[in-house]
Amino acid sequence: MTVYAITQLLIAPQDNKVRKHGTGAIPLIRAIPPVPKSNKIQKVTYPATYDLRTLNRVTSVKNQGSCGSCWAFATYSSLESYLTNESTYNFSEQHLIDNHGFDNPPCDGGNADMSVAYLARWSGPMNESAYPYQYGANTPNGVQKHIQEVQMFGKDMDKIKAYITNYGALYTSYSTYDSYYNPTYHSYYYTGDDWEGHAVAIVGWDDNFSRTKFNIDPGSDGAFIVKNSWGTNWSEGDNGYFYVSYQDAFFGKNNFGFMNAENTQTYNTIYSYDPLGWVTSRGYTDGTPMYAANIFQASSSESLKAVSFYSTYYNNTYEVSVYTNLQNATDPSSGTLAFSSSITKANIGYYTVPVTTTVSLVSGQKFAIVVKGIPSDPTNEPWVQAYEDKQSDYSSSASSQLGQSFYSSNGSSWKDFAERIPTANFCIKAFTAGSTSDFTVAINASPLSGDAPLDVQFTTTVTNGTEPFVYSWTFGDSSTSTEENPTHQYTVAGSYTATLTVTDGDSKSKTTSITIKATSITPDCQAEYEKGFQAGYQEGLAKGGCAVLEYDFSISMLCINVLGTKMPIKLDFFYNVNDPYGYYWKYNY
Repeated sequence: MTVYAITQLLIAPQDNKVRKHGTGAIPLIRAIPPVPKSNKIQKVTYPATYDLRTLNRVTSVKNQGSCGSCWAFATYSSLESYLTNESTYNFSEQHLIDNHGFDNPPCDGGNADMSVAYLARWSGPMNESAYPYQYGANTPNGVQKHIQEVQMFGKDMDKIKAYITNYGALYTSYSTYDSYYNPTYHSYYYTGDDWEGHAVAIVGWDDNFSRTKFNIDPGSDGAFIVKNSWGTNWSEGDNGYFYVSYQDAFFGKNNFGFMNAENTQTYNTIYSYDPLGWVTSRGYTDGTPMYAANIFQASSSESLKAVSFYSTYYNNTYEVSVYTNLQNATDPSSGTLAFSSSITKANIGYYTVPVTTTVSLVSGQKFAIVVKGIPSDPTNEPWVQAYEDKQSDYSSSASSQLGQSFYSSNGSSWKDFAERIPTANFCIKAFTAGSTSDFTVAINASPLSGDAPLDVQFTTTVTNGTEPFVYSWTFGDSSTSTEENPTHQYTVAGSYTATLTVTDGDSKSKTTSITIKATSITPDCQAEYEKGFQAGYQEGLAKGGCAVLEYDFSISMLCINVLGTKMPIKLDFFYNVNDPYGYYWKYNY
């Protein structure tokens, strides 16, 4: 039961046929197996002709030149097409071929497995504008998407048509030789058994494409519509496109399609030991389910949000378990079971499983992702666990350490994978977001004080935490806001306390406040008085031997108050006289 199988690297024979254009698809280390009858999807009636070009679901045709980089162009033809319902992207093939991490130099070819490994570890995709198709550029920042699911399947017309209809252009590869190409009809049909040499993207089909339009009669009508990477000025193409017979010996046998490309803010950290991805597979020859596990150490206090792995065959079932606070660094199941889930995937591929319960990790804590692989065909395809390993002329930089990957036949008795294969690690990743204990919120306001009406710009800084964040502001004057960085006007003078409560994706909340002072504006007043003797001096009028003098005068004032409200005004009255008089003031207003 402990006998393992390792698939071998396929070495391509030397091609001595001259080609006019660059190609570059090297064989997969493990060919994608044919789709079994048990995996056939339900029959659907598709239109006789379907073309993504007419639906604006393809991006522009590019030109790889003489560089063996077709696999990178085919990769992004598929990914960009998948994303057209969201936005239009133009990704950098140059960054992919310069930074894939495998043994091949940039223009010496590649395959879809290399693309998936590069994307799954978040090395790309980069924008073309940041890293254009030229040589010698430096690696920039700016990954645009996180690729979280890629499906792989063999030649099956219903699967191919279903994928293109629902998701966009599909990566595939084939053997390309000029003698099999018909430039008049832009058509191709290959009948040989030589290795595949070119990667392209399928963008549609035409069931009625005549069999007479190929150099060799394939025996039936029908052709795939194919996007090439030889430019729109390719003289023998149809504005960069061509047609391949349904009966082609290689075309459509190794298909890769993108199913999930998430925003880069979804997860903050990726834990992984397999930068080169799936190189080969492992399992028990008698078909016994195999447990594979990776132990990681949390780099900060954060939340585990998802895990990923490869499904190595059609309809395999995988049971995913997460253990936290491990008590034994060599036993992945020695901690607290924090999450478990079971999935069955129809196609081979790279899959991400969301962690749907709250799993909080503490900085420095060891945690384990355990994946139990249950083969759907234990007799013929028992190899349920994908792993990275060193392969000459392909993945020679692969390495591992003790204490990283483990395997088991029962989920309780574990062996260190590096003791058996010193350069191997299982392709299991963990994705975290935010923080649990270090979640902080700070706010700033500008200005903090000033004359009313006062416009204040508030800015929020959230450290760690799990997205998405919900913002709830109160400004101290009965006004509220749910914006992250609102602007608010205080119209009346006073001291106000602005309070913000932020709730993160784990339903954790933090509250903070800041004081704003809106001051009064001194009115600009002009005043003058008018005086006159309303009664004047009256001779002989005396009271107790004193003469009474009465003076009436008026004061008119114009006060400008920018608030448009009434404000108290202080007036000082005085009268200068040399004689000893007594005074009595009477105010009418």
